Amino acid sequence: MKNIYTFLILLISYCFWLPSNLFGQQYLFRNFGLEHGLPQSEVPTSQAGIVDSRGQIWVGTNGGGVGLLEQEKYRVFGVKDGLNSNLISSIVEDSKGNIWILSQNKNISKYDGKTFTSFPELNGTMSLGGQLSIDRWQNVWVLAFGAGAGVNNVLYWKPQNEKKFREYKQADLGSLPRPANLAITHTSNFETYLSHKGKLYLFNGKKFKEIVYPKTQLIDSLSNNKNLFLAHQDNDKNQWIWIADPITKNGNLIFFDTKTRRYNKIEFPKNKIPSGAAPNVNWSVFVASDSRLYVVAHTINIVFVFDKNQNFLTTYSTKNGFTGIMAQSGTIFEDKYGIIWVGTRGKGIVQLPQEKFVNYTSKEGLQGEVIFSIGEDKKNRIWLGSSIGGITMYENNTLKTVVPALSGFNRISDFWYKNDTVYAATGTGILEIVKDSSTKIFTTKLVNQKFGFPQTEVFTKSITEIDGIVWTGTQGLGITGYDIKQDSVLYNFGQNKLGNTTVSDIKKDSKGNYWFATFAGLVKWDGKGTEKSNFKRFTNNDGLGDNLLFQLYIDRRDIIWIIAYSGGLNRFDGKNFQIYQTAQGLSSDIIYSILPVKNQFEQFWIGTQKGLNKTYFRNDGKLMRVEKYGKEEGFFGDESSGKALFEDSKGNIWAGHLNGVTKCDFSKNKKITPPKTFINEVNLSLTQTSWSDSLYMESFDSLSKWNNLPQNLELKADQNTVNFDFYAADFSNPKVVQHQWWLEGLNKDWLVPTKKTEAMYSNLSAKKYIFHVRSRIGEDGEWGEESTFEFQIHPYWHQTWTARIVGLFLVLGIIFGLIKWRTRSLVASKKRLANLVEERTLEVVKRNNEILDKNQELEAQQVQLADAYSNIQEKNKNITASITYAKRIQDAMLPSDERINSVLENCFVFFKPRDIVSGDFYWISEVENKIIIAAVDCTGHGVPGAFVSVIGNNLLSEIIESQRILSPAKILDTLNENVRRHLNQDQTNNRDGMDMSICVIDKTTKVLTFAGAKNPLLHIHDDKIEIIKGDRFPIGGFDKHGQKPFTEHTIIPKKDSVFYMYSDGFQDQFGGLEKRKYMSRRFHKLLKHISSLPIKQQQNELDQEFEDWKDSGNEHQIDDVLVIGFRI
Repeated sequence: MKNIYTFLILLISYCFWLPSNLFGQQYLFRNFGLEHGLPQSEVPTSQAGIVDSRGQIWVGTNGGGVGLLEQEKYRVFGVKDGLNSNLISSIVEDSKGNIWILSQNKNISKYDGKTFTSFPELNGTMSLGGQLSIDRWQNVWVLAFGAGAGVNNVLYWKPQNEKKFREYKQADLGSLPRPANLAITHTSNFETYLSHKGKLYLFNGKKFKEIVYPKTQLIDSLSNNKNLFLAHQDNDKNQWIWIADPITKNGNLIFFDTKTRRYNKIEFPKNKIPSGAAPNVNWSVFVASDSRLYVVAHTINIVFVFDKNQNFLTTYSTKNGFTGIMAQSGTIFEDKYGIIWVGTRGKGIVQLPQEKFVNYTSKEGLQGEVIFSIGEDKKNRIWLGSSIGGITMYENNTLKTVVPALSGFNRISDFWYKNDTVYAATGTGILEIVKDSSTKIFTTKLVNQKFGFPQTEVFTKSITEIDGIVWTGTQGLGITGYDIKQDSVLYNFGQNKLGNTTVSDIKKDSKGNYWFATFAGLVKWDGKGTEKSNFKRFTNNDGLGDNLLFQLYIDRRDIIWIIAYSGGLNRFDGKNFQIYQTAQGLSSDIIYSILPVKNQFEQFWIGTQKGLNKTYFRNDGKLMRVEKYGKEEGFFGDESSGKALFEDSKGNIWAGHLNGVTKCDFSKNKKITPPKTFINEVNLSLTQTSWSDSLYMESFDSLSKWNNLPQNLELKADQNTVNFDFYAADFSNPKVVQHQWWLEGLNKDWLVPTKKTEAMYSNLSAKKYIFHVRSRIGEDGEWGEESTFEFQIHPYWHQTWTARIVGLFLVLGIIFGLIKWRTRSLVASKKRLANLVEERTLEVVKRNNEILDKNQELEAQQVQLADAYSNIQEKNKNITASITYAKRIQDAMLPSDERINSVLENCFVFFKPRDIVSGDFYWISEVENKIIIAAVDCTGHGVPGAFVSVIGNNLLSEIIESQRILSPAKILDTLNENVRRHLNQDQTNNRDGMDMSICVIDKTTKVLTFAGAKNPLLHIHDDKIEIIKGDRFPIGGFDKHGQKPFTEHTIIPKKDSVFYMYSDGFQDQFGGLEKRKYMSRRFHKLLKHISSLPIKQQQNELDQEFEDWKDSGNEHQIDDVLVIGFRI
């Protein structure tokens, strides 16, 4: 039976042992079409898209006019803006930066950045568009296509010094032929070529002169009775020439090196061209800045790519993710940042991939969609193991099936290589894979017994060699250590040593300790023996994020990096665990794999549930930066899987995931050029402002070119709300572009970077301003060239200097008049005063004598006040001493730390009185195997609150420890009655009392019961906050006839439950830069944030946060603060 099974595996492997060529691998293509505001989705011709000298992308459409791409949206120009037609044929920029736009059915328009100029003399000369070229002398050439059988094309030109187009005639050229035999080519260095009657001509400033090419056997054999068309010319004037049949237009593409004067025929792979098709003169040709050759075969919807030596590299088509149909378009160009764009019919323009990420799936030959393991053998072949037992080998850009999917081996979790033999950890055991030297076919067999397992099925999860010992981790049978030299099993650890029988990984540190990743925590073995004392296990009780561990890595300083599934990435320095999840910057809380970055300490690749992360740590473990790669960047792996993260010998990073495997070649990272920022709109208030409207014409000198922004803008005082729209001219990944700005005259420095493309300023005061904006790619990119916009807001009339001067003169006039009037009044009054002075002098002498008598009396009273103040100081000292002594009594009344830890080990009390004595107190005790813990906030604080706290403390001790009432609700009911009785509240107006929360924990069942008087219980578990509210009435101070019994809540704690009881002192504290209350929402968020920390550390975090909040607002503590936190 075993032989039959092996034979079937061999037979299936042979059937699958056919290489899968990888030209169908999946890439990321980004399209910018209707959803980005392009008015019509068809880019009709090969000349309908360009990048201008400013780095801006222009796209002509088949009926929607022209779109100017501004980051993620188009600005549209059409007939309403002065364009002569919305049907576009060609777009070319001249050396002065003007944009020339040729329509399909009317004439040509020139756009100088402000206005469109049309040339109506061309109306009626074309019905199918045409070709456009501008030479170095600024002559503009138009080859107008006619319509109908036998209609010739007509060549027009507008000489640089003339204002109109006219038909071009040259005697030695003769009559111009029909469309198949005539073409005009525009080059990037402003040369105009004419294809005419099988020859190529170059305009030399005076006329078209034939280009004489060297005669070779290749050219002679290809060009006989054929037409020549210049497809492309690079900056070195090397040329790519179509030699085509005049009827079918099929032909050959030839590269002509102008330096060596040699030719090279471009060979298109025949297996990529559909049956019945052939290379065609209509295929667009483009050479990028990296010397790659692109041929847009739009008739068959394929882009061919060749290297700088014209060797075929790959194709782009719908088979590997290209979106849209290229038919009859052929547009291709390169932007300022090295991105290649292709025009389509239906999707606008499409970015070709940068090939940083290549994605492989089962469509390309993977034996299983979910890749769980990746490795490389000594022959540099990549091995890929899937979740359904398939094994695929990657060699020479080809996928080969080694073990077909669904062959009965279940999950492939790991690989180990010994000489030419490959061992795979599978769901049925260790699979030995050997290539037969005669048949060249891989043979497989299970070798479980060799590694210490029964030959029957065993789920193996890892296999690795450490110092000559091969360690094999399993699910259910622990781990074995096989000695290669002795050919025997030396170690076998299971439940008794590891505390678990599932081992997913093993590593050894520099001190000789072995570390095991199990499904029940991290286990350390000193490697010196197998006694139980040599093993130590770490779990989530020790601070580990999750006991379910997937993978380990030990760095040069013996720091243990642990993949703890839902517990994130963990760092263990031998004493403490640090946990990294989304809160620290990772893409997900769930982590699957880790891979150190080669030759870069403290840098790691992390496989997460939401893509691939590259992390940068400091030596102390602080996570400084995270680079995230997902679908937007071209990485198709939404969710990583297994330990499938690997770096091959060529430096490629391989990442397995639920959608196959991705090969990441970060060496293809193009040098990021800092992007230039364009301000494309300036608006008043929140509505779009048309600056050409007569309403605003007097506010500025002129409109700027290209973006039509007002220059030297001067606004009225009530036009003080200004909005700016801007964008960066980098389209590699618009979603990661960040912008930063500041308004000179208002801000002192750059504001915080953001992805927003709009800045708004309102209620601006009267002065001059300059708006500055700049952009960068990603959080760590270099800032690019900034753009600025200057404007001035005038003051209201009453704020002007004219108004101030007029007002000053008015005030001076009034003052002068008052002085004159006052002078006359003073003269009259002087006489009356002289008489009055004499009378008053006698009265003053009398009053002076009375004052002297009164002064003696005051001096005597001052002596008496000094004696009284001395007595008050003495009494205040005595009172303070009494209150301080009262604090000692209150402190003695509260449970000590030793008492708290003896009753409830995982508990902290953060207690911070406002005054010497406190109105808050806490109470804890253990009665009849039950733990009772209470947090109480008495009316008031200081001495009044302390008096009430003494009553409350004594009553709690009486009710719980003497009367043995252990129900939280009944404790509150009884306490309420006793407080009312002790304070005689039924006969007086006394309304003192207390708000409190109380919990009773049954140590046997671990069940918690809770009741609250106005105060809640906070329960944090499963990364969420649950608030158990208390009743809405307090203890005491309430009408007993209207009060209901207190409600009791029962809670069954979860594994990660943390409980918090608290008074209102923390959340009511004023502080922060805005001097506001801390508030309950912020307080709850703080408790959730620290809930995963060790319980004692939480107290320190609360203390630090409280002091920082209070001090940052320069505020004093306003109330007593009490917070109790505990785990069960």
